[in-house]
Amino acid sequence: MPSASTIAKPSLLVTLLCASVVAAYDRTWLARPVSALIPPGGPRPERLSRLKARVLPVLETLVAKATRRGRRAAEPVAPEVRRAPVTAAILTVATTLLAESHIPLRRRGLQDRLVAAYDRLHDEHGVTLSDFCGALTLSERTFRAWRARPPLPPPPAPPSVAPPTPPPSSRDRETGRFALDVVAPGTQLGADTTDVRVLGVDLKLVAAQDLGAREQRLWEAFALDERETSALVAQVIAEAANGREGLQVITDQGTPYVAEAAQEAYAALGLEHAPQREGTPTDKAPVERAFHTAKGALAPLLDLTNQLAENVPTLRRPALARALGTLLIAVMLRVYLAGRRHVGHPLEGQDPDGLRAIIEEQRDRARAEDRSTRLWLEAVHAEYDMPGSAEAFVRRFRRYPLEDLQEAERRFRLYACRCVARHCDRYFAAVVRNVHEAGQARRRAQRAHRVAAAERRRETAAVDAHFAELEAHPERRLYENLDLLAQAAPWPSRFELALIVARPGLRRAVEVIVSQHPQSAADELTRHWRTWRAGHPAQSPRVCDAAHRVISKVITDVTGDQTAADSLAAAVGAMLDASARGSPDNQRPSPSPRLRI
Repeated sequence: MPSASTIAKPSLLVTLLCASVVAAYDRTWLARPVSALIPPGGPRPERLSRLKARVLPVLETLVAKATRRGRRAAEPVAPEVRRAPVTAAILTVATTLLAESHIPLRRRGLQDRLVAAYDRLHDEHGVTLSDFCGALTLSERTFRAWRARPPLPPPPAPPSVAPPTPPPSSRDRETGRFALDVVAPGTQLGADTTDVRVLGVDLKLVAAQDLGAREQRLWEAFALDERETSALVAQVIAEAANGREGLQVITDQGTPYVAEAAQEAYAALGLEHAPQREGTPTDKAPVERAFHTAKGALAPLLDLTNQLAENVPTLRRPALARALGTLLIAVMLRVYLAGRRHVGHPLEGQDPDGLRAIIEEQRDRARAEDRSTRLWLEAVHAEYDMPGSAEAFVRRFRRYPLEDLQEAERRFRLYACRCVARHCDRYFAAVVRNVHEAGQARRRAQRAHRVAAAERRRETAAVDAHFAELEAHPERRLYENLDLLAQAAPWPSRFELALIVARPGLRRAVEVIVSQHPQSAADELTRHWRTWRAGHPAQSPRVCDAAHRVISKVITDVTGDQTAADSLAAAVGAMLDASARGSPDNQRPSPSPRLRI
């Protein structure tokens, strides 16, 4: 026990301060007011009042804590402190694995990211270079070399390549017109003529094909002769029709196929003739393809016969050439038929009503009067009984577009039988000229509109491709917007406008980088900033500082400031605790009457 002489005595100021605190709680505990207790020369009452205002809140908190009932609340352990031993143990295991695996770090971007990570950890936590290299099993000498060299400049942006012009739509060229799922067997015959050389003799091969059954049978009938005549054409088509009336015969506008004798033969057989547009082989594409297939298959044999005819000129006889050519083609067709017997048709088992609709549509599409200028003009000449020959009428007007001729005919029909002039062809010519002039102006405007629309589509596609490239490589978006800020930094007004434009792009780039690298986003962003800075060595420090402030603010907005959020939450919690109730939950008991003075 210390002696009474060694106990420190309170000073006059402390005693008066304690009396002021007691008076603030209950004035009846003091015999006299505090001002009456101050001796002459003692502290002033104002000083005591200021000291009491500072000490009283702290004293009340201590007394409330000391007299609070129940078990003393334990100090919460921070999550970082609780996870520290586990994190250290995991890092030890990771360091061991890194040391044993010897992961190569040859990529320049990964090296720059490690340098950025070290700079960040050194600034925030004071990590030394030895500790950093030891934790990652890196050579200190190598890492110092990485830090000493400048960062790799940003790669140049790829040249903007305009997207290729898409090919014309298949509907424009009607490439699917003869697809097997829209062409039924036994409804259409395609006929045409091609040249064949057998034993040195030039022959004409006339063939007819069932367009719907071409996968099973290449041709329905064929014939070889030295000349292509309407009689030969009628013979082949009659053999291919085989007594089936109602078939539609698709041919070109060759003279043997549209001759009067051939037309009479078609009518006698009960066939509908549908000549196609002039100069358009694709309107009977399956027939042309069949000729190509047959010639390709027979090419070696035909070449052999021609060589034999060169060596033995007596073999070069038309009758022998026709017989040999017929034999070769017939054998080829039998081989083709034997190899394709197993092939079915897409329309097998279809509903009869659906097949009927498909057949009618296909037959309507084969009628080319509304698509062929020549056929349409011949029909107009015959219907209106124009003077002169049909051939001269066709030669006179075939240079005009078909749509202009059709519009002229619509206007002409209103006055065709009431015209004063005796020559209707001249009146029709005047109407055609008027319509053609208006049509030329309309088509020019349409062409200009199409060109402008194509240019807009090309520009839109280029912009979409550019944004897709920036979305796949967010660092390029980051560099572009930093360049924009750097260019406008010397002028404050321009910098404000550039900031409005660049901020969304910077934010999107940071968001993508954070989503791609959630664990190392800070290091990755630092690396990209160093890379951009290395690509602008001549940029002034003031401009770089302005750009760095902007990108730092964007990064903070995206990733969030955790420290500021924690401190704000603590302040709000303290204010809520203090103002939630008018009185504490566990009030201090009243003082004992024996303590009164």
